[in-house]
Amino acid sequence: MSAPEQAGKAGPAAPQDMAQLEAEIEQTRGQLGETVAQLAAKTDVKARAREKTAEFSRRLKSTASQYCIPLAAGAFALAVSFLVVRRWRRR
Repeated sequence: MSAPEQAGKAGPAAPQDMAQLEAEIEQTRGQLGETVAQLAAKTDVKARAREKTAEFSRRLKSTASQYCIPLAAGAFALAVSFLVVRRWRRR
């Protein structure tokens, strides 16, 4: 087959008109742009480290606030116990 004959034949997945072809090109460009953005995000080590640090900080603050009151109550009870025992031994 010559080149003009091949150009005239449409494959099974060939678009039927220019509008459909342009729509497919735009869709492919969009997908490619998303893929490039995802790859760029994966290679940005500083940003990923900042995200991990921020996530760890949020979890730590959440855990600390959860145990803050019981910890403070325990420290207060320990301090009072220490003072009572100290005063009791001095007598």
